Amino acid sequence: MDHGPYVLHEFGEVAEAYYRQHLGWLTAAVHSSIPWPQEDVRVHYDGDDYFLRGIRERNGHKGGPAITMRCTRGERNTVLGKIYRFASILGWYKRGYVDIGGYMEGSHPMLYSDGVETSTVLASSPHGFDCNYLPLLRDEQARRALAFWREGSRLRHLHAGYAFLSFFKVIESQFEVAAKRVSWIGAAIPQLANETGMRFREAGKQISELAEQGLDIGRHIYESGRCAIAHAQFSDGRGDPDVAEDRVRLGRELAIVEALACKYIEEVLKVPTEMDVYRKRNRLDPLRSCVPAAQWDALVEGRHMSRRRFGLNGARVSFARWPSAPVAQFSDLRVRTTSVRNGVVTLRAINQAETIDVEFFLDFPKGKAHIKPYQSIYTRPVRSDFVEDAVAGAQFRKEVIGNGRMELWLLDGGRMDFEVFIPTNIDFVGTFRNLDAEIESLRRLQADSPESTLERPDSSQHLD
Repeated sequence: MDHGPYVLHEFGEVAEAYYRQHLGWLTAAVHSSIPWPQEDVRVHYDGDDYFLRGIRERNGHKGGPAITMRCTRGERNTVLGKIYRFASILGWYKRGYVDIGGYMEGSHPMLYSDGVETSTVLASSPHGFDCNYLPLLRDEQARRALAFWREGSRLRHLHAGYAFLSFFKVIESQFEVAAKRVSWIGAAIPQLANETGMRFREAGKQISELAEQGLDIGRHIYESGRCAIAHAQFSDGRGDPDVAEDRVRLGRELAIVEALACKYIEEVLKVPTEMDVYRKRNRLDPLRSCVPAAQWDALVEGRHMSRRRFGLNGARVSFARWPSAPVAQFSDLRVRTTSVRNGVVTLRAINQAETIDVEFFLDFPKGKAHIKPYQSIYTRPVRSDFVEDAVAGAQFRKEVIGNGRMELWLLDGGRMDFEVFIPTNIDFVGTFRNLDAEIESLRRLQADSPESTLERPDSSQHLD
């Protein structure tokens, strides 16, 4: 399964403005282990709007997480089904869980929560919540597996036995013939025993302990776990909630069946997590409409190309910090290609007045894009003309150096995100202090001087 498309996010008052436009809403309480937004955020995913209700304090009370959707008469079950599916993929994608509790319908999008006590509520930064490239659930087998995964992930913190059963259902739901399920589990268990990653380490430990007892681990997991919990047919204490030793055993062996479920979703169904998408997604894909296929292939292979022939040369673009739209000063910049070497294209984006000049490069072999903040300059006015350009330029540099998520916006609606800039050997406090002083100085100049001449500073100015 591939990653999904770019997802529109709107925060705070922009999201809340939609509540006044319609009557008929449903709010479902959320139980979650992932960081939840502080402000309400509208997420437009797979053709629908999901409003994640922020956990900020309102009227003296801090609410729990919730998801709201539009819901007209007779649509309750359809809307709840969409929320369930959205919660399943969101929890998996974020490597945690998002599960749904009770719900409330009304003409207005009322706040409703019953998840405060059983959620690990971590607040993201005001605009920090992000589910960009969330995979689209088109496969019924994947949908079912993620539904049981969602259920098991939450139950893991409430009841080990029922969590065990839910995780087993992730696999059981995928096979119509039991023998095929047995065969897959039999092949997967030795692989888990040799895994060294943190996610499977505990499972490997438990598998080793059971192997030392001479048990057929697949059969043991099925009979002493799945069947004992589901049917209560054993007289030796297996699956009996009052037998302390068995509850401890199930708690330990839960790691095995959870790892098996995770392995199936990852390796067979190939549903990516956010980290998978980060590692594998080609950042440059939105540029395919601008770069001819032959050029693209040549650049990926690192072959020579004339910089003037590069497809993006001469294009008009804008720069923005996610999730905001571009400010006026960073809209409608003209791109100039300055070099092409070994598949790496270096470019500059310059405004019409040539008071803003952003240098960036596209690494086609690696599928990544980077801004060069030390080479991105702006013209500092001696007087008031172009002060807004200079202020925006200083703020842009501050945002890049401060690890802001920057985007390139194309005229066709495509948006390409840059790698977050990780500076080295830099005094953040001093650099930000100098940039803030620069902005304050520019504001004073704007207030005091009606006329101007222009001065272009050194590109490394204001960096410590």
